[in-house]
Amino acid sequence: SEACGHAIIQVDHAGQNCILLYAGTNHKIDKAYIENFLQDAVPGDFLLLQNETSGLPEAFQIAHEKGMQIVFNPSPLGKNIATLPLPSISWWFCNEVEGEALFGSSNPTTIIENFSKMYPDSNLVLTLGAEGSVCVSQGNIYRESIFPIQAVDTTAAGDTYTGYFIASITKGLSI
Repeated sequence: SEACGHAIIQVDHAGQNCILLYAGTNHKIDKAYIENFLQDAVPGDFLLLQNETSGLPEAFQIAHEKGMQIVFNPSPLGKNIATLPLPSISWWFCNEVEGEALFGSSNPTTIIENFSKMYPDSNLVLTLGAEGSVCVSQGNIYRESIFPIQAVDTTAAGDTYTGYFIASITKGLSI
């Protein structure tokens, strides 16, 4: 039996992390599993995907065919992202490093402009660490600052942010 996927997380004195991933069973996800998992999905349901599992092309295809809203966090960045049907993504969640790699700039304004040209029917949430976040949705730009704190460990900060954001959207709350 294969070991489960897991991560080794290193945290520096400023609270920043470096994560090493072991794929394990995360890379054993196949089309049959995805079909079974999404069998009861209906149009408008949300499917949150990250780039740390196998089966992404199949998950994208099945979710798109069902009319689901695909939420995608491209972490960890990899060459396979370019092979995915990216226009089918409803919501992108990127940090500034991913934004630069995918949309060709380290400048948030340019990232937004490039993203909007590439994926005009998608939404983007760009997290900017101490600079807060920016959301681009239906041609509108929303900026949100942070509550200043002394970071102890940033592990899962982006995952937590994504979870709360998507949960709020599914409940009908405004951006």
